[in-house]
Amino acid sequence: MYFSGTKKQKRLRMILDIINTVIGIAIIVLTIVAFNADDGYIVYFPYMFLLGGTMNLLAAIKNYTQRKIAVGITMSVTTVIFFVAGIVTLVSIH
Repeated sequence: MYFSGTKKQKRLRMILDIINTVIGIAIIVLTIVAFNADDGYIVYFPYMFLLGGTMNLLAAIKNYTQRKIAVGITMSVTTVIFFVAGIVTLVSIH
């Protein structure tokens, strides 16, 4: 995974993977809290969508740097869907 490319590209991919891991853990924690708690925690759902969109955006950037254009485009479209879902959910809650 990290063997091809320049040193700068390897470092960028590693940083993107670390950020994706942290965001993934945050999404899991928010999901557990939202489903195990009362109605007051419904406000976490837009943030879960927005974090998921951010996670997909970082994955799309990683795929573009690896010259995987088709996968990058698919991830970009998924990013837009997550961001739209997050904004719609945020507007509907408030």
